[in-house]
Parts: sequence; C-alpha cells; structure tokens
Amino acid sequence: MMGKPTFSSSWVLQIGKSIVPHKFVNVFRCVGWCIAVIVTTVFSQGVGKAQAVIHPTKENIPTSSDPRFELSHEIEGADFWHWNSSSISEIGVDEGDTFQMLGIVFDLETDRERTVYYLDLIHSEVRAYDYEGNWIGNVANSGIGPGELQSPVGLLVIPDNSQIVISDQLTHHVFERNEATFELVSTQRPTNPSRNGHLCTMNEHYYLVSYEFGSAASEHKIIQKYTLDGEWVTSFGTPYIYDDPLFPIVFADETLIACNSEHNTIAVITNHIPAMTGYSDQGELLWQVTFPDFQSDVVKELVIEGR
Repeated sequence: MMGKPTFSSSWVLQIGKSIVPHKFVNVFRCVGWCIAVIVTTVFSQGVGKAQAVIHPTKENIPTSSDPRFELSHEIEGADFWHWNSSSISEIGVDEGDTFQMLGIVFDLETDRERTVYYLDLIHSEVRAYDYEGNWIGNVANSGIGPGELQSPVGLLVIPDNSQIVISDQLTHHVFERNEATFELVSTQRPTNPSRNGHLCTMNEHYYLVSYEFGSAASEHKIIQKYTLDGEWVTSFGTPYIYDDPLFPIVFADETLIACNSEHNTIAVITNHIPAMTGYSDQGELLWQVTFPDFQSDVVKELVIEGR
C-alpha cells in the first residue's frame, strides 16, 4: 500500500490522441448535482452576513487506522513504471467507419482474453477491441429496446463468467460473450442503482456506489452488494456526513470503488477527501489510509440569510 502506484501491465492503450495505462483510467464525472454545487457556490448573492463552510469538513477526513499505512510519494527503492518499457497499441482514428471513431471514452475495462471494452458516451455504445486495436463487435448499442442503452454510465467485466455488466440509468444490463458475439442475459433493476457507474466484482458478487436514503442519517449507506443475478444482499459504508443531503449525494457521485478478491477487500476513495477506506465483503471496516502530503481541492458552501 506504500509508495507511488506500481503499474504491472506491460502495455499501454492509446485512445485517439491520448495515451492511458491499462486499468488505470480515471474518469471525472460531474453532472446534475455537481453543477448545482458550482452554481450555488459562485452565484449566491444577497445582503447580510455570509457564513462559509469548507468541504470536506474535518469530521469527514478520517485519521489513519495505523500510521504505518500512511501513503507517501517518495519511498526509497520503489520500482516505478516507465513509458518506454511498454509496447503501444492504438484504438480509434480521426476519420473512418463509425466503429473506428471514438466519441467520449466514459469507462474502460479489460478481460483475460486480451480484450478492451469501452463505453462511448457520445454514441451510447459499449464496444470491444483486441489489444491490437481491431474491432471485435459492439456489446450493446443505443436504443430503447431490450438490452439497448439510453444513458449508460459505467461497465463491469466479470472474467470468470465471460459476462459484461452495463449500468444504464436505473437498470443494469448483463451480457454474456461467446467468441465475437454478445448475448443479453438479463436486465436488472437494482434496489439502489449505481449513481456514477463505478462497479467492481468479487466472489460471485458485485458492488457499486449508491446512496441509500434511510429514516435517519445514521442509516445511510454508500456501498451496495448484489449477487450476479441482481439480487440485493446488503449495504454498508459511511457516506459523507452532513445535514444538508445535497453534499452526501455529491460526494457519493465522486466516489471510486475497487475489489481485491485475494485480500477479500472492497476499497473506496472519494474525490476531495485525502483518504482511502477498506471494508470486508460483509461490510466490516478493516482499515483507513490517509494521504498526509496530499492537498485536495475544496468546495466552498456559502450561506447568506439562510440561502
């Protein structure tokens, strides 16, 4: 857990004019509530004394559960990954057939068969390519029919089952791969659907970031656990703590999630909050790791005469 991330992949994917390392693509999503926060922060005007709240608040920045696990940027003897040590593959062209031209790469995953899957936000499609950049086929296309996508926000590859889960509005579509074809297996309507399209899988279950509204703030949870058939199992994880529900929703939208089956751990990290939290698959808090030398951006909440 210490030091800079060490990239174990031996190749690099070049998408259009951008080069990104395999499995380390960070996509920043800011829609809906994010816009509302910016508008509120910048354009709130009025008379009287203003009260400002800086987010994240202190109670939402946890202390490290063990100081030995604090992350540092400089670790002596760390083996870092270099661009010139990897082969390059390219996907996408400036001019060509539709399947060759990329819109906005909103999410990207790979499997053990040397296949790259990416969600094209402009075309509302999920496409599959091999590592040489050859188009294999579309997993799902834009439309309103069974298995078609209206507003996809994320995808998940389940290698052991040769399945691809696509998060689309309030539904999840599950496809199964058979060589170069993709068959719709089911369309699920989760109890608490993904807010931002970030999902991960482990031990015959998948996990996603949502925001469960309970009767009290203490009952709100941020991680939802489902079977591969779409059956809700449990929820756990503490969301951003604040009285105004707008801010827990905003920070839930900016939370990333990852699964590690070897250590049976689900890890989450939220933009603006310099910490990472690990949970067991049963929801038990395992550890919290802080970033002591990381200066995060802040969000300013301005309140004038109660507005």
